[in-house]
Amino acid sequence: IDANWNRRYWVGSAYLRNGVGVRIPGAGSNVVSSPNHASFQITGDIDLRIKTKLRDWAAPAPVTSGTIVPLVQRYGQGVQVGWRFVLGLDGSLQFGCWVTGPSYTQATVAAPNFGDNEDHWLRVTRASATGVVKFYTCPTEDGATWVQWGADQATTAGVMLAAAVTALTIGHDENNNWWGCPQII
Repeated sequence: IDANWNRRYWVGSAYLRNGVGVRIPGAGSNVVSSPNHASFQITGDIDLRIKTKLRDWAAPAPVTSGTIVPLVQRYGQGVQVGWRFVLGLDGSLQFGCWVTGPSYTQATVAAPNFGDNEDHWLRVTRASATGVVKFYTCPTEDGATWVQWGADQATTAGVMLAAAVTALTIGHDENNNWWGCPQII
């Protein structure tokens, strides 16, 4: 995250952390977002990395939440569709995207074996030519060494991600739905 990100897109008590990242406390409607920009309109391969901390990795969202816990996404309603990297209510890692058609395709792997209140790096990649999605965890603090988590996941192959016109959000979705945001570091 660029230290020049404008504070007006931060909601709640999200804040820049030592100029190297954003801390979004896991409470309320804390979110960081950036309006649509051409550089966010990914139509090919994608590689997303995020460091997050959860009080309970096995059940990351409160009972009153929706069906997912957003990490980072460009997601909206109707024609404003894109991609999202989320946690399932069981802690599973999920990546979903809309592809030319339009149709939605999703990959899911089991929850990582993380201890509660631990912060960890998570990563997901998707190759547009094959549709193969891979999830990773990182055993080091610096986010430099990646270990694949679970097997390769097949999504719709040979199609590009649909370009989205929605904002990039970290912490909850474009429609201001808060689903029990984890603490994102």
